[in-house]
Amino acid sequence: MKPVQAVTTFLAVARNWRYIRFPTLTRPMIDPGPLPVQIAGDNSDLDDEFLARVQTCFKSAMSGEELRDGNIWKDYEQRNLPFVEALRHSDPSLLRPFVETLFANDVLLGMGHVQRFVRGRKTIYPRAYFGMRVRDSVMSLAEALAITGPHSNQQTSLSAYRNALSAELGPLIEKIEDVLGHSVATPEIGCPPGAEIDGRLFNPDLLRHAYVPHRLRQLNVGNDDPVLEIGGGYGVVARYGYLGGHRAWTIVDLPYVNAIQMLWLGATIGPDAVSGHGEARAAIHLHPSTDKAALDRPISFALNMDSLPEIPAEEAARYLDLICTRADRFLSVNQEARARPRGGTAQNSIPEMMRNRPMHRASRHPYWMEQGYVEELYVAAHGQAGV
Repeated sequence: MKPVQAVTTFLAVARNWRYIRFPTLTRPMIDPGPLPVQIAGDNSDLDDEFLARVQTCFKSAMSGEELRDGNIWKDYEQRNLPFVEALRHSDPSLLRPFVETLFANDVLLGMGHVQRFVRGRKTIYPRAYFGMRVRDSVMSLAEALAITGPHSNQQTSLSAYRNALSAELGPLIEKIEDVLGHSVATPEIGCPPGAEIDGRLFNPDLLRHAYVPHRLRQLNVGNDDPVLEIGGGYGVVARYGYLGGHRAWTIVDLPYVNAIQMLWLGATIGPDAVSGHGEARAAIHLHPSTDKAALDRPISFALNMDSLPEIPAEEAARYLDLICTRADRFLSVNQEARARPRGGTAQNSIPEMMRNRPMHRASRHPYWMEQGYVEELYVAAHGQAGV
């Protein structure tokens, strides 16, 4: 390396040292092009009848004794008592303010990129991170869809690599949406943060989860095949599944999280497309984790992303037992760091927990959209092969 190049490289690394090894980013971010960040508005417009449905479903899910003893639920409940109390009521007007500010408060904290990521100091992430995360997600999604190829450190000079990080993203977004068949922009529900690209706002959650339903299509999961998603965040993957034509999708999650999913999905794809506990099944049905044994819909394909390693081992084992006895195939997208949060017990490892279960691993490879995550496909003895 020439002296001038060495100095340039050193200065670039010094400027960007915080982002060279940064959680979630799939590539070293060296002088990436900045993206303007804004807070979107709220166009939820959910009527009182639907909000009352959400409250009724939540109270129905809360009727079981198991919930009150669940340590996970207690943590969520204590963090968001005002929201929980609004769910327990029968007055829809008490719930509406939480819908209108879903990304502005702590209700979605831990599930997605909320306003904390772009304002205030109560976050470990610097403000510049949000735009980088959006840029990285767009580039990763384009690579995963074979719109562009990944950069090779062996074949690419440092200057070419840095220039690629500042490329215009608008053309990539157009090609991504053409391949997927739907928009990946951020719906203006609950005032979410977004980075602006060609006049539209994009949130990392909407970009990184857009790949999963595309992957299901590659695995020949049909629109009428019953899909079971264990832990669904605030509903992004299920929404994309619905936009892609899936009409037999079930999410199993905490009753508190089911309520969030019902609100966000009802606002983004319509109240008739989603159903909660005790209701007739819609295209997306939300089932409380407290009543797993009552799942009566056949399961063709099971999916879990970013949750089973981080819940108590006994609960994770119950979910895997459910999957292995009911599903033909299981797609796991999870990290395997085995971290010990606050000195507690080590997180679960899906490969270890699946070792003696009646499903075999059909494929394993790094996950396109997230640093440190692994995508694994498990197939039952009677199931279909897939890669």
